[in-house]
Amino acid sequence: METPFKLLFLSFFFASATCFNITKILDQHPEFNVFNSYLTLTKVVGEINKRNTITILAIEDSAMSSITGGNFAPEVLHNIMSVHVVLDYYDSKKLDNLSEGTALLTALFQSTGSAVGQQGFLNVTKSKQTGEILFGSAVLGSALSAKLVKSVASEPYNISVLQISRPIIPQGIDKSNNASKVSPSVAPAPAPKASAPAPKASAPATEAPTPSSPALAPPGNHTPAPEGPTSPPENEGPTAAPLASPPSPPAAEGPGPAAEGPDGSAQGPSDSEKSAGARVVSSTCLVAVLGFLGYAVL
Repeated sequence: METPFKLLFLSFFFASATCFNITKILDQHPEFNVFNSYLTLTKVVGEINKRNTITILAIEDSAMSSITGGNFAPEVLHNIMSVHVVLDYYDSKKLDNLSEGTALLTALFQSTGSAVGQQGFLNVTKSKQTGEILFGSAVLGSALSAKLVKSVASEPYNISVLQISRPIIPQGIDKSNNASKVSPSVAPAPAPKASAPAPKASAPATEAPTPSSPALAPPGNHTPAPEGPTSPPENEGPTAAPLASPPSPPAAEGPGPAAEGPDGSAQGPSDSEKSAGARVVSSTCLVAVLGFLGYAVL
């Protein structure tokens, strides 16, 4: 029964022995006071201290201006500081012996879920010309702008603190936090589209007259609209011209009413009728004169 308890005690002892406090380690090197305070301010220090194997790329105070003067939001500062924490153990000796002269390192920023593309990785390369160890972001097009200055502290295979010449700020890191966390509920709504203008009311269409009903004439004009050429009715005679003057009153024994023409209008007396009427009038006048003369003689 003692053996299991001894193994449990030893495992707890060794686990405790691998724990460290990065704040206390950097407190022994005052040239990193600003860097150390930013680790505490962004709460990256807690994520460092709970790990067993880690490498810190520290920057001295005089080279921190690109971070302190960048006016970054708190979450962006957290991401930038997380880039300077490598999730593996690298000391100066291990870097000098890179098998291919270059390596891709995974930073703490990659584990946050806010990294976009290669923002959570670092390139480390040993220069063939100068033999210097160079660091840079793994984002495409980024330069190897930071140089290894020296090894500050190390506990083999647990923690290593390396000084580099300048901060490493991946391209677009100030936008990656928002780009990866925007949800549909807070996404900006699309601009409303301009509504199409309401169609104008069209004038009511005038119904074409049907063959059974005559078209209406414009106001004030009572002449019926022509309905197209039609063939004249059969056996219809010419329309009689109107009389120039009304006929004189008929005599007592004059002819009867004038016969109507083919179109129903009254026709004037013919020449024969006129001469007959004149003879009747003359005879009547002659009889009257002779009667007057006979009366006068008597």
